[in-house]
Amino acid sequence: MSRSRVVVVSDTHLSPRVAATRDNWAAALRHMERFQPDFVVHVGDLSMDGTHDVAELAFGRAQMDAVPAPWRVIPGNHDIGDCGSAHIDPDDVVTTARVERWCEVFGPDRWTIDLGRWRLVGLNAQLFGTGLPREAEQWDFVEESFREAGAAGQRLLLVTHKPIAATDSELAQAPPYRFVASPAREHLWERAKDAGAHAVLSGHVHQARALQVDGVPQLWAPTTWAVLPEDMQRTIGTKQCGLLELELPDDGDLAHAVVVPEGTTQHCINPEVPYPPPH
Repeated sequence: MSRSRVVVVSDTHLSPRVAATRDNWAAALRHMERFQPDFVVHVGDLSMDGTHDVAELAFGRAQMDAVPAPWRVIPGNHDIGDCGSAHIDPDDVVTTARVERWCEVFGPDRWTIDLGRWRLVGLNAQLFGTGLPREAEQWDFVEESFREAGAAGQRLLLVTHKPIAATDSELAQAPPYRFVASPAREHLWERAKDAGAHAVLSGHVHQARALQVDGVPQLWAPTTWAVLPEDMQRTIGTKQCGLLELELPDDGDLAHAVVVPEGTTQHCINPEVPYPPPH
């Protein structure tokens, strides 16, 4: 039976200013060399502060170029900013210029990758709720990508930086920046279910987690860099630095495992130190 092996990394927060991010990334790279995946997916927050410093994006690109397999990456809030709300500093809001700057360094902020019978659809979660022209373009992309996957009989794996589904009680209690912004989140989730999505892959929360929502697995990749203390974020999954491995068989069920590469340090962010650290 044919199958594809995929490594998923998230929330690396790579920066030439923070050695801890680079040390754990080096451990992840060594693991990839041994594991020899068919593909590597980075689900966002690649940089510590690419939103404000293009040099951090360039540094992150150089680190991704060391990945020993084909790869794709989608942006996170630390890379291009976040959807504006009362909880977001106006200086941290995503803009068209920031998205374009990201694309100049990493390529498209949305993409599809076909691995055997699987279609991975990567989306820019930071656009949802912005009202920017690129958001409307992305909705067209969603519809086209889902339609093509259905017509070809492919297995759909949706990839976003922020999660899009959880229990009703958790969604009601969560801070608005934890999940894709509403009402876009609800619409995307309904479209994914209608399209027969086999799973949703995300990061952002710095916790590993696997839960079923309406019969669809929600797989949260852990951070390679550092978990957040309880006073910044309560435990809802597993607070452990590492990465996620997937097996995508042409027939049969998706398999997943959280792996802690040899040499990984289990960092925890110090709430007394500004995050991200100042320039």
